[in-house]
Amino acid sequence: EEFEASLKTQQADEKKAAADYEAMAAAKEEQLEAGKAKLAEQINLLNTEIAEIDAGMKEATELRTKEKTEFEASSAEYKQSADAVANAIQVLQSYYSQGSFAQTQQAPELGGAKTDIGSTIISMLEVAESEFTQLLSEATAAENAAATAFEKLSEKNTLSRVAKMDEVK
Repeated sequence: EEFEASLKTQQADEKKAAADYEAMAAAKEEQLEAGKAKLAEQINLLNTEIAEIDAGMKEATELRTKEKTEFEASSAEYKQSADAVANAIQVLQSYYSQGSFAQTQQAPELGGAKTDIGSTIISMLEVAESEFTQLLSEATAAENAAATAFEKLSEKNTLSRVAKMDEVK
């Protein structure tokens, strides 16, 4: 009887240990499932952030491409305009300085009406040339600033995207 009582006690202890083990295993499994759900949520959040970075970068690239195209067109116009005005100045200066009067072969007199008008025209053209050159300079500075800002944004987004991708893994 004593053996039987001891055996029953041992069996009860084993049942209790098995129940405790099952309870611990269930708690551990529940904890793992919660951790898994939390990781899945974090991965979804990171994937959403990566998609937002990609969308923002696409938009920034489109804007940058448009800005660059506009700069190339306007800077070409400014340069052509400045060159045309410089050529006109050169022609007029040559005309007025050489006394290009085919009928008389005489140089205009200083203070004469043609010389005064010529000086005024040349002065106006010099101002126009200066303005075109200034516009070209300003457009180039703005283009350089935009290109630098885009490069910084691109680098920042690339680093952020890589970090998030590594975190997903």
